[in-house]
Amino acid sequence: MTFKINPRFRSPLHEEPQYLFQDYHLNSELVAHAQTDLVESEINQDQSGEGEKSVSLTAKAIYDQSMASAKSVYQSVLPIASYPRATVVPLTRTQLNSSFNFEQVVARRRSLRGPTQREISLDELSYILQYSAAEVEIAMGNQSAMPSQTDARSQYPYRVYPSGGGLYPLEVFIIPRTVVGLDTDTYHYELEHNLAGLGQPIPEHVLHKAFFGRDVPLRSGAIVIVNALFRRSSYKYGERAYRLVMVEAGAMLQNMSLACEAIGLRFCMVCGFVDSLLASYLGNNGIDEGIVMCGAIGKK
Repeated sequence: MTFKINPRFRSPLHEEPQYLFQDYHLNSELVAHAQTDLVESEINQDQSGEGEKSVSLTAKAIYDQSMASAKSVYQSVLPIASYPRATVVPLTRTQLNSSFNFEQVVARRRSLRGPTQREISLDELSYILQYSAAEVEIAMGNQSAMPSQTDARSQYPYRVYPSGGGLYPLEVFIIPRTVVGLDTDTYHYELEHNLAGLGQPIPEHVLHKAFFGRDVPLRSGAIVIVNALFRRSSYKYGERAYRLVMVEAGAMLQNMSLACEAIGLRFCMVCGFVDSLLASYLGNNGIDEGIVMCGAIGKK
């Protein structure tokens, strides 16, 4: 499998020196061993009483030291998607009136079928992203009325979907098909509630091949691509990070589906796509990061 990566749009992941990868793996192993020792020592303490308390404290000290070391590597190594050369399209916080209450939205939700390629507005797209992928502050609007947006366990402000350890490894890309006000391009959704146009549109024949000519994505108002930067989670959770990433993607896309339903649109998850074709236009190497799911937004 080969990838045609445009170096102009590489994320920091593609520019990291090799020794940082080695440090990352070393710290992952230390954390895994320390977690095991901590659990075992706590079990021994429960069984033996005070006699094993010093062992438990020692294991906890090792665990805390390993986590601190891993976080140090995490902060300097793990990528955060950034596109400084992108053309930024600001999105406004949008409050669209829904004709349905929450119970009705959940009950009425259906996957998009037979899209009509009718136009969707930039406000509608903004609303969908605001309530599916944004930081909580963006979704709520009034910061003074909100609870604290971070805690000691999270590296980032909270978003509107759950994430293991508050690490948020998912990135969202939008390919507009009939979105009023957006040019034909590939856009990255940024947490400032902007769309960053990469100047790297995916040609129509490539999209047709990537989605096997299926109407649901190709005749939709917008295609959504969810990309995972796995090492933002695996530094802490090891191999289990893969499971957490998939659960997180499902939670985000369900939010997207419900947000669409609330304003009279439809959403469909799309799992039939050629990873390498899409990845080559996102600067995605398919190893440390990968596309986990796509979706289509359209009119009923």
